[in-house]
Amino acid sequence: MTPIEKYIRSSLGDHIVVREQLIMEALKNIRGVLEVRLLDRSDRETISRIERRYTKNIIKGIGRPRNLGVEESLKREYVVVIFTTPEFEWSKGPYAVIKLGEHIIGIIDENGLKLIPDRLRTALRRGIPEVVFLPLNVKLKIPAARNLVVAPTSPPTDKYLKKKFKVKNRRDIGTMLIGFDL
Repeated sequence: MTPIEKYIRSSLGDHIVVREQLIMEALKNIRGVLEVRLLDRSDRETISRIERRYTKNIIKGIGRPRNLGVEESLKREYVVVIFTTPEFEWSKGPYAVIKLGEHIIGIIDENGLKLIPDRLRTALRRGIPEVVFLPLNVKLKIPAARNLVVAPTSPPTDKYLKKKFKVKNRRDIGTMLIGFDL
C-alpha cells in the first residue's frame, strides 16, 4: 500500500475498515476457500501486466486468451484473491467463449469444450481465434459488497499470487480474483 493510500485509509474512518473486514470474513467462510488476501495497487498493476503478456500467447492451439473476468475485477475499488480447494463450488458455465471477430465458434463450460463445426471451418481460414474467459456467475452472499466480479486467474497470475502469498503451488489449489465496490 502506498503512503497516500495509507493516509486516505486512515482518514476514512473505521466504518470502511469494518465493512472490508466483514467481507473478508464472509469470503473466508465459504466452503472450499483456503485463504483470502486483499490486493494492493502494486499487486493489481503486476497482475494487469502479467495478463497483458499472457494474451500474446496461443493457448492449447485454440487461440489467444483474454481474461475478461480478471480485467473487470481489477476495475473495482477493492480486489481480493481467494485460494480455493477442490471443495469450492463453481457456478455453471459458460466459463469462456472462443470467438473470431464477432462470431462465437466455441464454448467452454462445465462439460468441456464445445465447438460449432460449420463456424469453426470458416473462422479458422480468417485468423487466430480469441479465447475470452468470462467472469463466473457465482452467487456469493457478501454483505455490503456491490458490483461483485469473480474470475479465475491465468496460469502465470496463479503462479505469481501463490508465490507472493506463500501458498503451496499445487494443482489442486486454485486462485480467483474477486473485485467489488463498497
